[in-house]
Amino acid sequence: MALDAIRRGIHVMITKPAVKTLAEHQQLYEEAKKKNVLVMIEAEIPEKTVFLTKPHMYGHNSSSTNVAFDPDIHKHESTIYFEPLSGTPIRAHLRIQLNSNAWIDRIKVNEFGATETTNSRAVTRFIPMMWIDQTIALNHDTANTLKRALNILRRGERLHQSIKFGHIMVVLCSVVAIIAVVELFFWNKRRKMDQKELYQYNEQAKALLNTPATTSPATA
Repeated sequence: MALDAIRRGIHVMITKPAVKTLAEHQQLYEEAKKKNVLVMIEAEIPEKTVFLTKPHMYGHNSSSTNVAFDPDIHKHESTIYFEPLSGTPIRAHLRIQLNSNAWIDRIKVNEFGATETTNSRAVTRFIPMMWIDQTIALNHDTANTLKRALNILRRGERLHQSIKFGHIMVVLCSVVAIIAVVELFFWNKRRKMDQKELYQYNEQAKALLNTPATTSPATA
Protein backbone atom coordinates (compact mmCIF):
# COMPACT_ATOMS: atom_id res chain seq x y z
CA MET A 1 0.00 0.00 0.00
CA ALA A 2 2.80 2.42 0.86
CA LEU A 3 4.48 1.78 -2.49
CA ASP A 4 1.22 2.43 -4.36
CA ALA A 5 0.74 5.71 -2.47
CA ILE A 6 4.31 6.80 -3.21
CA ARG A 7 3.86 6.07 -6.91
CA ARG A 8 0.78 8.32 -6.85
CA GLY A 9 2.81 11.16 -5.35
CA ILE A 10 1.42 10.91 -1.79
CA HIS A 11 3.49 11.42 1.38
CA VAL A 12 3.29 8.34 3.59
CA MET A 13 3.97 7.37 7.19
CA ILE A 14 4.81 3.73 7.82
CA THR A 15 4.85 1.90 11.13
CA LYS A 16 7.75 -0.33 12.10
CA PRO A 17 8.79 -2.59 10.54
CA ALA A 18 8.28 -0.82 7.24
CA VAL A 19 9.41 -3.72 5.08
CA LYS A 20 11.10 -7.08 5.55
CA THR A 21 14.16 -6.93 3.28
CA LEU A 22 16.86 -4.44 2.34
CA ALA A 23 15.80 -4.62 -1.30
CA GLU A 24 12.30 -3.45 -0.35
CA HIS A 25 13.82 -0.55 1.64
CA GLN A 26 15.84 0.48 -1.40
CA GLN A 27 12.77 0.22 -3.61
CA LEU A 28 10.81 2.56 -1.31
CA TYR A 29 13.74 4.98 -1.28
CA GLU A 30 14.12 5.01 -5.07
CA GLU A 31 10.38 5.46 -5.68
CA ALA A 32 10.16 8.28 -3.09
CA LYS A 33 13.17 10.00 -4.66
CA LYS A 34 11.65 9.67 -8.11
CA LYS A 35 8.26 11.10 -7.04
CA ASN A 36 9.79 13.68 -4.63
CA VAL A 37 7.63 12.60 -1.67
CA LEU A 38 8.37 12.03 2.02
CA VAL A 39 8.43 8.57 3.58
CA MET A 40 8.34 8.62 7.39
CA ILE A 41 8.71 5.66 9.72
CA GLU A 42 7.32 6.03 13.23
CA ALA A 43 8.21 4.06 16.31
CA GLU A 44 4.76 4.20 17.88
CA ILE A 45 1.31 4.86 16.51
CA PRO A 46 -0.10 8.18 17.77
CA GLU A 47 -3.07 8.02 20.07
CA LYS A 48 -6.56 8.71 18.72
CA THR A 49 -5.51 7.53 15.27
CA VAL A 50 -8.23 6.32 12.91
CA PHE A 51 -7.17 3.77 10.31
CA LEU A 52 -8.99 3.41 7.02
CA THR A 53 -9.17 -0.12 5.58
CA LYS A 54 -11.47 -2.27 3.54
CA PRO A 55 -14.17 -4.19 5.46
CA HIS A 56 -12.95 -7.26 7.32
CA MET A 57 -9.39 -6.10 6.61
CA TYR A 58 -9.75 -7.36 3.05
CA GLY A 59 -6.38 -7.21 1.33
CA HIS A 60 -4.57 -6.39 4.59
CA ASN A 61 -2.83 -8.29 7.34
CA SER A 62 -5.36 -8.76 10.15
CA SER A 63 -2.93 -10.43 12.55
CA SER A 64 -2.80 -7.26 14.66
CA THR A 65 -6.52 -7.42 15.43
CA ASN A 66 -8.43 -9.41 18.00
CA VAL A 67 -11.42 -10.01 15.72
CA ALA A 68 -11.90 -13.12 13.61
CA PHE A 69 -12.42 -11.54 10.19
CA ASP A 70 -13.69 -13.40 7.15
CA PRO A 71 -12.73 -11.26 4.12
CA ASP A 72 -14.64 -11.90 0.90
CA ILE A 73 -13.96 -10.17 -2.41
CA HIS A 74 -17.67 -10.09 -3.34
CA LYS A 75 -18.72 -8.52 -0.02
CA HIS A 76 -15.79 -6.34 1.02
CA GLU A 77 -14.11 -5.05 -2.14
CA SER A 78 -14.98 -1.64 -3.59
CA THR A 79 -16.04 -2.02 -7.20
CA ILE A 80 -17.10 0.09 -10.17
CA TYR A 81 -19.14 -1.36 -13.03
CA PHE A 82 -18.75 0.15 -16.49
CA GLU A 83 -20.95 -0.11 -19.56
CA PRO A 84 -18.69 -1.94 -22.05
CA LEU A 85 -19.55 0.00 -25.24
CA SER A 86 -19.43 3.58 -23.98
CA GLY A 87 -17.24 3.08 -20.89
CA THR A 88 -19.78 4.92 -18.70
CA PRO A 89 -19.73 3.98 -14.98
CA ILE A 90 -23.24 2.75 -14.19
CA ARG A 91 -22.89 1.44 -10.63
CA ALA A 92 -20.32 1.62 -7.85
CA HIS A 93 -19.94 -0.06 -4.47
CA LEU A 94 -17.93 1.88 -1.89
CA ARG A 95 -16.95 -0.25 1.09
CA ILE A 96 -14.78 1.28 3.82
CA GLN A 97 -14.04 0.30 7.40
CA LEU A 98 -12.84 2.72 10.10
CA ASN A 99 -10.62 1.24 12.79
CA SER A 100 -9.15 2.55 16.02
CA ASN A 101 -5.91 1.53 17.69
CA ALA A 102 -6.77 0.59 21.27
CA TRP A 103 -5.00 -0.84 24.29
CA ILE A 104 -6.62 -4.04 25.48
CA ASP A 105 -5.97 -5.54 28.91
CA ARG A 106 -5.41 -9.25 29.04
CA ILE A 107 -8.20 -10.95 30.93
CA LYS A 108 -8.86 -14.40 32.29
CA VAL A 109 -11.77 -16.32 33.75
CA ASN A 110 -11.44 -16.94 37.48
CA GLU A 111 -12.68 -19.89 39.47
CA PHE A 112 -16.09 -18.25 39.94
CA GLY A 113 -16.65 -17.91 36.18
CA ALA A 114 -16.10 -14.15 36.13
CA THR A 115 -13.49 -12.32 34.07
CA GLU A 116 -10.66 -10.39 35.65
CA THR A 117 -7.57 -8.63 34.38
CA THR A 118 -4.16 -10.19 34.53
CA ASN A 119 -0.95 -8.57 35.64
CA SER A 120 0.56 -8.86 32.17
CA ARG A 121 1.12 -5.88 29.89
CA ALA A 122 -1.78 -4.70 27.75
CA VAL A 123 -1.59 -5.15 24.00
CA THR A 124 -2.59 -2.86 21.13
CA ARG A 125 -5.17 -4.02 18.65
CA PHE A 126 -7.12 -2.54 15.76
CA ILE A 127 -10.77 -2.30 16.76
CA PRO A 128 -13.37 -1.83 13.97
CA MET A 129 -15.60 1.16 14.69
CA MET A 130 -17.64 1.69 11.54
CA TRP A 131 -18.26 -0.05 8.25
CA ILE A 132 -19.52 2.03 5.34
CA ASP A 133 -21.21 0.17 2.50
CA GLN A 134 -22.58 2.60 -0.07
CA THR A 135 -24.05 1.85 -3.49
CA ILE A 136 -24.05 4.55 -6.15
CA ALA A 137 -26.13 4.10 -9.30
CA LEU A 138 -27.29 6.24 -12.20
CA ASN A 139 -30.69 7.90 -11.92
CA HIS A 140 -33.52 6.94 -14.28
CA ASP A 141 -33.13 9.92 -16.64
CA THR A 142 -29.41 9.33 -17.11
CA ALA A 143 -29.97 5.58 -17.48
CA ASN A 144 -32.64 6.15 -20.17
CA THR A 145 -30.37 8.55 -22.03
CA LEU A 146 -27.59 5.98 -21.86
CA LYS A 147 -29.93 3.27 -23.16
CA ARG A 148 -30.89 5.40 -26.16
CA ALA A 149 -27.24 6.13 -26.87
CA LEU A 150 -26.43 2.43 -26.60
CA ASN A 151 -29.21 1.56 -29.04
CA ILE A 152 -27.73 4.01 -31.53
CA LEU A 153 -24.27 2.54 -30.99
CA ARG A 154 -25.57 -1.01 -31.46
CA ARG A 155 -27.36 -0.04 -34.68
CA GLY A 156 -24.21 1.62 -35.93
CA GLU A 157 -22.22 -1.47 -35.01
CA ARG A 158 -24.67 -3.72 -36.89
CA LEU A 159 -24.50 -1.40 -39.91
CA HIS A 160 -20.72 -1.46 -39.75
CA GLN A 161 -20.75 -5.26 -39.59
CA SER A 162 -23.13 -5.40 -42.56
CA ILE A 163 -20.91 -3.10 -44.62
CA LYS A 164 -17.88 -5.10 -43.59
CA PHE A 165 -19.62 -8.33 -44.60
CA GLY A 166 -20.58 -6.74 -47.93
CA HIS A 167 -16.97 -5.75 -48.57
CA ILE A 168 -15.85 -9.28 -47.80
CA MET A 169 -18.42 -10.72 -50.20
CA VAL A 170 -17.36 -8.29 -52.95
CA VAL A 171 -13.72 -9.28 -52.47
CA LEU A 172 -14.59 -12.99 -52.55
CA CYS A 173 -16.71 -12.57 -55.68
CA SER A 174 -13.91 -10.60 -57.33
CA VAL A 175 -11.39 -13.33 -56.52
CA VAL A 176 -13.73 -16.02 -57.86
CA ALA A 177 -14.34 -13.98 -61.03
CA ILE A 178 -10.60 -13.49 -61.58
CA ILE A 179 -9.96 -17.20 -61.11
CA ALA A 180 -12.80 -18.02 -63.53
CA VAL A 181 -11.44 -15.62 -66.18
CA VAL A 182 -7.92 -17.06 -65.86
CA GLU A 183 -9.21 -20.63 -66.07
CA LEU A 184 -11.37 -19.72 -69.09
CA PHE A 185 -8.39 -18.09 -70.79
CA PHE A 186 -6.17 -21.16 -70.36
CA TRP A 187 -9.02 -23.50 -71.32
CA ASN A 188 -9.58 -21.56 -74.55
CA LYS A 189 -5.86 -21.60 -75.24
CA ARG A 190 -5.66 -25.36 -74.71
CA ARG A 191 -8.72 -25.85 -76.93
CA LYS A 192 -7.11 -23.90 -79.78
CA MET A 193 -3.90 -25.88 -79.43
CA ASP A 194 -5.86 -29.14 -79.51
CA GLN A 195 -7.74 -27.99 -82.63
CA LYS A 196 -4.47 -27.03 -84.30
CA GLU A 197 -2.90 -30.39 -83.51
CA LEU A 198 -6.04 -32.16 -84.74
CA TYR A 199 -5.97 -30.15 -87.99
CA GLN A 200 -2.31 -31.00 -88.57
CA TYR A 201 -3.03 -34.66 -87.90
CA ASN A 202 -5.93 -34.63 -90.38
CA GLU A 203 -3.78 -32.97 -93.03
CA GLN A 204 -1.08 -35.58 -92.59
CA ALA A 205 -3.67 -38.35 -92.82
CA LYS A 206 -5.10 -36.89 -96.06
CA ALA A 207 -1.63 -36.59 -97.54
CA LEU A 208 -0.95 -40.24 -96.82
CA LEU A 209 -4.26 -41.31 -98.33
CA ASN A 210 -3.73 -39.29 -101.52
CA THR A 211 -0.23 -40.67 -102.16
CA PRO A 212 -0.40 -43.24 -105.13
CA ALA A 213 0.72 -46.71 -104.34
CA THR A 214 3.95 -47.83 -106.14
CA THR A 215 4.81 -51.45 -106.97
CA SER A 216 8.27 -52.79 -107.56
CA PRO A 217 8.90 -54.47 -111.03
CA ALA A 218 8.79 -58.22 -111.07
CA THR A 219 12.05 -59.95 -111.45
CA ALA A 220 12.46 -62.87 -113.88
